[in-house]
Formats: sequence, structure tokens, C-alpha cells
Amino acid sequence: MSALGSVAIGIASGLVASLLFLAALRIFLTPKILISEQIVHRFNRRDEEVYRIKVLNDRRWSEAVKLTFELVSLTPLSVPAVTIKGHRRFFVGWRRTIKLDSHKQERSQLPLRPTEMVSIPRKNLNDASTPYAFRVTTPDIGMVRSALQDEHQTIRFRVYAEHPWSGRGRVFEQDFSTEGAIVDGDFPVGPSLVAFADSHVASHKQRRRRPAAPPVPETEP
Repeated sequence: MSALGSVAIGIASGLVASLLFLAALRIFLTPKILISEQIVHRFNRRDEEVYRIKVLNDRRWSEAVKLTFELVSLTPLSVPAVTIKGHRRFFVGWRRTIKLDSHKQERSQLPLRPTEMVSIPRKNLNDASTPYAFRVTTPDIGMVRSALQDEHQTIRFRVYAEHPWSGRGRVFEQDFSTEGAIVDGDFPVGPSLVAFADSHVASHKQRRRRPAAPPVPETEP
């Protein structure tokens, strides 16, 4: 085999090894967090209305660490087109106009409980307590519902997590843009992220929001 062929084989082997290492790093040494595509609306033990989002660690062989959670309302802000004029050096009188059309988003932070966690255990389907799945809660009912009723607004839930062995971090996001994402009910116990409707929550909400009857005037004897 010629020297050139040996060099080519060495380079190809190095590339294959690098690709395999990167694939293993992504598959085995990177956290994997799943977020529900629905928000459940229910009442907590203090009879307060809350919204909940379910989060799940989908790695069977490692926990996720250094987690932070963020819930924001995004409102697009249209910026008018900007005209930029300039001239090229040594060519006097040459000018060029460029129109830029940009869009920005206004971010409104929403309260959240919790905002961070030390770790989430690995996914273990044999563990009936399912510690690898939990719910993040926000008490700001009015802001979330009004944002989802506006077709121009979006609620974004963001999770940052790291892998305990490699230290690699990753951001996971889920956007909610319609009021249909809200379900009056709860999430089932276990790995499922699909919410189920609960008629008791809907009826309790109607009773809570029903206007009180006007007082009966006293009659004089």
C-alpha cells in the first residue's frame, strides 16, 4: 500500500472515530428532558387556581442535574423598516440603500414554582412513585389565559439541564400559543405527558366564578 493510501485510511479512520464519539456523546452523555404539550388547570389543596406543566427525565441510565425553569409571555413588537445609506471608499458619490425589516419580542416573566432543582432521578418504569416526572406550577392564572387568548402572544416554558457525568448542558423549550392547550384536569401518574379532563375541576371553576346572589332586603314590620 502506498504512503498516500495509508494517509487517506488514517484520515478516514479518524473522522469515523470522531463521528462515533460525537454520536455517543449526544446519545448517552447529554440530558433529555420531555415537556408536556398541554397545561393543566386545577385547584390546589388551598383551593387556589393554578396552572401546571409536566416535566420528565427520559434518560434511563442517568439523572439530570442543575435544572432551571423559566416561564415567559412573548409579545411580538414590529419595528419599522430602516434605511441605511453609505458610500464605498474611493468612489465618490456612490451610495447604496438597504432596507432592514426586523421583529423583536417583549418578554414578560411569569411566576413559577419551583424555579430550579438540584437533580431529577433517572427514568425507572419499575418505580411506582415516578420521581423522574414532576409538575411545575404557576399561580398567575390571568396572565397565562389572557396571553393564550391573544393570537399574537405565546407562552414559552424553558428548561435547562446538565448531564452529571459529562457536564454537557442543553436547553429544552415548549411553546403554547392557543387557549386549547389548557385542560381542566390533571396529568396521569407515570411517564405519560397527555393530560386528561376532569369534570370536577370544570364544575368547581364554574361555581367559583358564578356571581353571588344579591342580598335580600329586609322588610319592615
